[in-house]
Amino acid sequence: MYANLKGIVGVVALLNEVHDNKILMLAAFAQKTQDITAAGVKMQLAQRLPPYMVPKTILLLDQMPMNANGKCDKKALKEMLLSGRNGERDTAAGMRA
Repeated sequence: MYANLKGIVGVVALLNEVHDNKILMLAAFAQKTQDITAAGVKMQLAQRLPPYMVPKTILLLDQMPMNANGKCDKKALKEMLLSGRNGERDTAAGMRA
């Protein structure tokens, strides 16, 4: 779905919280190529997806962190999510980031 959004070239989704085998929150990290806001991405997704599929947190990055193997560093993304730093963030009201 992100492939059809202008200004987005790469996406990684992470589970931010799981309790009793239920996903409580999904976070998306998107690599942007132009001036776009996380709120704008969320609004476009809400027009195309059912509410339960729209990530609660969207973090826009200029570049995805890479590990030594040249793959996306999911550990670094998780640290960004938990620390609340790096990139533009849009988090649904009432949800933890």
